[in-house]
Amino acid sequence: MPNKIIAIDRRFHGYDVAPDDTAVIHVDGDTSLDHFVSEVRRICYAAGPANVAPLHVSQPVPILSIIAHGIHQMIGGSCDAGGNNGGTPVLHHIQFCRETIHPGNALALARRIQGCVSDRIRLVVCNAALGATGRQLCTHFAVGAGVRVMAAAATQVAETPFVHSAARGSRPHSVQAGPWEGPVYEFRPNRTVEHLFTGPTCEEGRQRLIDAGYPAQNIDCSY
Repeated sequence: MPNKIIAIDRRFHGYDVAPDDTAVIHVDGDTSLDHFVSEVRRICYAAGPANVAPLHVSQPVPILSIIAHGIHQMIGGSCDAGGNNGGTPVLHHIQFCRETIHPGNALALARRIQGCVSDRIRLVVCNAALGATGRQLCTHFAVGAGVRVMAAAATQVAETPFVHSAARGSRPHSVQAGPWEGPVYEFRPNRTVEHLFTGPTCEEGRQRLIDAGYPAQNIDCSY
């Protein structure tokens, strides 16, 4: 039984394997959220059809991490000659599966995996907790799943897969969610929110990896 599930959208990176204690769910733009739910339930020994919630599961997994791109929109400001509106970026949706994850479906989606995760859900997504839309999405996830949700309000460092085997000694193309960048928040099922800590900026995180021996061309600030 794995201790962690990592669900990763291949539009972010196409990882193939994971550490021995981690189960991996791969999705892309053709994968339905129904499939994601079914895979989570299968891994957690869930019983019942995929459209029934809440669940009674024999062995919930402590941690579920969702790794994907955050898609944003600008609020306020006005467009200049270059097409930039100078507004404030907020999360619009998470590019995960065909339907994506957004404030309108996050609560129902999380309810369908309620009981499958015992400790926390990590949204490893650029600016997942940014703006009212991001905070609403994270809160809905926490309320629906019944566990705390961790998410950051900053751009996160992305490392390409083949870096891991050389720099970390793990298996090639290993899925590993690294340290957080920027302010990190915990959203709770009772709808309270706590600022846990503030990590380095994405550029500082990128430099840290370069200083540790990662090839600079394989690291960017893109999710």
